[in-house]
Amino acid sequence: MTKEEVIEMVKKYPLDKVIEPDSEPWMSQYDEISALINYAFVRERKPKVVLEFGAMGGRCTRDILRALLDNGDEFTFRSYELEDDNRAKAQTNLNNEFGDKSIILGGDVTKAQDIPDNIEYLFVDNYHDDKTTEWVFEYLIPKKCKPGALIHFHDMQITGDDEFAIGVSNDWGEMKVMKDLKDAKKLPLKKVFYSWEHVALWMSKEQDGKLFKELKGSSAWWTYQV
Repeated sequence: MTKEEVIEMVKKYPLDKVIEPDSEPWMSQYDEISALINYAFVRERKPKVVLEFGAMGGRCTRDILRALLDNGDEFTFRSYELEDDNRAKAQTNLNNEFGDKSIILGGDVTKAQDIPDNIEYLFVDNYHDDKTTEWVFEYLIPKKCKPGALIHFHDMQITGDDEFAIGVSNDWGEMKVMKDLKDAKKLPLKKVFYSWEHVALWMSKEQDGKLFKELKGSSAWWTYQV
């Protein structure tokens, strides 16, 4: 999708409440631009089965659940947060926001026994480590995601030539695993959109001759290609 097409989608499905990063009680590091797109994609695609992990304080969980409820269709939504304190905070936030329409959060997604089949929207915002990322591509996507599913990774820095910006934005194992898959032509994802205006905290710095402002953003959406 082009930037213009995404803007029109966001206008079509305005999010009811935009939560600023690091604001109480949600304490999310998810930027506002990505939040608008995340909500709009769920409204536009109308997935029936959704899975998120890395819920933290529940801010993105909140937006996804709001979108699913606004769609008005039946759905299955599973969300997981590994850290006990974060999970408790997220559960309280969601219960306060949605009451009896809230969902129950799970813990370690890699050990979960209730992961649904035929996932149509997957939101990954974990520790960004190599072990979990390998599990995502060896099990979660091929075994549990429906072909054509929308796959959303947060904290994903990609340069203008669609290269993973390892060493520029971060050195997390997540991007290294994905870059290795891409280089081996085994990455089962087709680009949909990279968020275009994430707050780049590093824009004034320079490394290896590349300006950080070349980065497109910290959220990426792909479709799963079998």
